[in-house]
Amino acid sequence: MRAVVPVRIQRVAIVAPREALRETLVRIAEAGCVEIDRIDDVGSGEPDSATRRLRRARGEPEGVVLSALPPDLDALERAGRTDLLAGEAQLEERLAGTVRRGAVAALAGWCPAAEVPATAERIAGAGKSGDGPDPSPCGPS
Repeated sequence: MRAVVPVRIQRVAIVAPREALRETLVRIAEAGCVEIDRIDDVGSGEPDSATRRLRRARGEPEGVVLSALPPDLDALERAGRTDLLAGEAQLEERLAGTVRRGAVAALAGWCPAAEVPATAERIAGAGKSGDGPDPSPCGPS
């Protein structure tokens, strides 16, 4: 049996150019170590949202998968890809909780302190086009 050891966690802010927000969140999801704050009043989603499509699907998703690029939600629904619809629904939920100011968007969350530098490096290249601000590394907020 493995011993349970407390892990020091750190409050983090994720700040990215709006056009790089999806890529930044995909990279955060790949890291699997940041718990992004959720807001309670997200609602049930727009009529064409992944959230609504997932509710219409028959059966529960076997897992949650997130596509690196925005998928065709109609095609996912027709193919019964509830795993990808579930991933998009979670992404929609996180996007609904962003604070937007000008060209940037921000979210808050928690990350194991030891993982903050690697996570910051993982998201640092998101949206790199040579112009505009770089996504901000995780750090104390």
